Amino acid sequence: MNFINYVERPTQSEKDITSQELARLLNIIQEYQPKLVCFVGKKCCQYQLYMPQTNNTIDFGLQTRTIQGIPVFCVPHGSTKGPQTQFDHKLKYYQQPFTYLQSSSSS
Repeated sequence: MNFINYVERPTQSEKDITSQELARLLNIIQEYQPKLVCFVGKKCCQYQLYMPQTNNTIDFGLQTRTIQGIPVFCVPHGSTKGPQTQFDHKLKYYQQPFTYLQSSSSS
């Protein structure tokens, strides 16, 4: 398992992400071929999956869209700036990618 920040600088919103940074993420995915991609936060996930039309709504968990055929998950971020979500509720979403990986490796 590996974690990356595909934007190496602080941003105030997903709209601050440049096309070069989006391309960098796609290059990383193509090079490493992960079993899944997981975004922390709905806005970044929504922006990556539906850019430039970011008016599509998404939920936490497994997404219907993929990136280069790779499943995409979205989990809540830990920021206190957004809506408050209880720890147990967040934990449920963080467990889903691990459960997915376990079930896909046993099949």
